[in-house]
Amino acid sequence: KNTALTHLDCSNNMIPALELSSNTNLNYLNCGGYNNLTTLELNSHPNLDSLICGNYNNSPSSLSYISLNNANSLTYLANHSDSTQTLNLNGCSSLPILQIGAVSSINLNGCTSLSEITISQGPSIPQLTSLDISMCTSLNELTLINTDLNCLNAKNVNNSLLVTIIGPSTQNLDCIEVDDTTIADMN
Repeated sequence: KNTALTHLDCSNNMIPALELSSNTNLNYLNCGGYNNLTTLELNSHPNLDSLICGNYNNSPSSLSYISLNNANSLTYLANHSDSTQTLNLNGCSSLPILQIGAVSSINLNGCTSLSEITISQGPSIPQLTSLDISMCTSLNELTLINTDLNCLNAKNVNNSLLVTIIGPSTQNLDCIEVDDTTIADMN
């Protein structure tokens, strides 16, 4: 146990697990690339500002669950995993930009600083079918690439939100919830 640990780079290691619950001073973690992690829980890490996880450079990843509950200093997250099923960002109030790959469930409650979200999914499973951005009150831009989204909750969001949808698999989007349908219909 090193409670003073602030920087950890364990990328491209075949580690099966990371136990960092006592390392609450951690502000940088890179556990991306080749690894055997399936779960990453960094709940109540108030100093964490940068996280790199999942795969990059076309390396395989088995990371299916990421929880960053109340990581309220987080300003950078790189997760381009092709296997993430659950991403919990509840309370990540400082995160300005989110760019992620495949995910089937995402919690954005309390992500009040998010101004841009890009979700780019390939043909891999899991697929995101529902997205609630209603608590992302600073959101200006949402880009959805090859998602299977069928419901988008955009209530309480900036009325000038720019939504870009790319790819044929967004044809199932049949439910968009907004506060003011008149403004939405004009756009």
